[in-house]
Amino acid sequence: MIKRRKPRVVILGGGFGGLATAKALGDNADITVVDRHNYQTFLPLLYQVSTAGLAADHVAYPIRGALRSYNGKFRMGSPISVDHKNKTVKLDSSETLEFDHLIVALGSATADFGVPGVIEHGLGMKSVNEAITIRAEVMRRFEDLCRFEDNTRLSIAVVGGGPTGVEMAGALAELKRGPLKNDLAHAAEHMDIYLIEAGPRILPMFSEKLSARAESDLHKLGVFVKTNTSVREIKSRQIIVKTGEPIPAEVTIWAAGVKGEPTAGLLNLPIVGTRVDTDENLEVNHYPNIWAIGDIAGLTDEKGNLLPMVAPVVHQQCA
Repeated sequence: MIKRRKPRVVILGGGFGGLATAKALGDNADITVVDRHNYQTFLPLLYQVSTAGLAADHVAYPIRGALRSYNGKFRMGSPISVDHKNKTVKLDSSETLEFDHLIVALGSATADFGVPGVIEHGLGMKSVNEAITIRAEVMRRFEDLCRFEDNTRLSIAVVGGGPTGVEMAGALAELKRGPLKNDLAHAAEHMDIYLIEAGPRILPMFSEKLSARAESDLHKLGVFVKTNTSVREIKSRQIIVKTGEPIPAEVTIWAAGVKGEPTAGLLNLPIVGTRVDTDENLEVNHYPNIWAIGDIAGLTDEKGNLLPMVAPVVHQQCA
């Protein structure tokens, strides 16, 4: 009796979508997961790492451990090209992987919307390294403030009033009111936390009642919430807005939005906006046996809007 070969499935990305897909396929396929890191990051809790609420290793899980139960393989690297005719994908490690099915689960990256100074002066929130950098910068600035006994102030601004920005601003306020106040009350009292949102309310994807409650809670924590405030430019110590006075910001945390991971553009696949164009079954349009899932998938709802880049959408796609 001839033993049938399992289909070779290469999954590009070891985030929520990639690992959930690998788990769903299990022993039914010969699976290889490719990621530039050998760990999965639990992105929703990065703000806790940024504000010293959690250690970095509490939000990172080894990918090999997740694949071990069904003998899945792992390669650390990034895709640089796909040979669609021969069904191979080349990695920056110079390795070439053959596939019967290719699943693109590359996730998302920070979107700067063309605002000058974001890359140079803004701190992103998409990786463990970025979260650690934010924590180190906030702590360093606080220690600088501790040297002063006058009215010198430290301003920290979070740009973006979505869930990430709201959580980040709230966690910074709790850090100020708790551990930092215990360290040196005078310095903590001279810290200002700003949350800047271009639209008329924070958390615009939720109901107005919930948005109003969130803003009220942030005010109680001492956060200065500035809505209808569009950022024109980020500078080293201040934020220039389109109307009104500049906002002081020794530290600027950019949580204003995300886009499809640019690496997808190297794969010679159809792109809608910044995401891979798929049908309702997540198969890439006009490319049989190639699929996209999660933040990188350009799937739309019944109104034609791209689905939001959040974990619940990924889990529903994997179900």
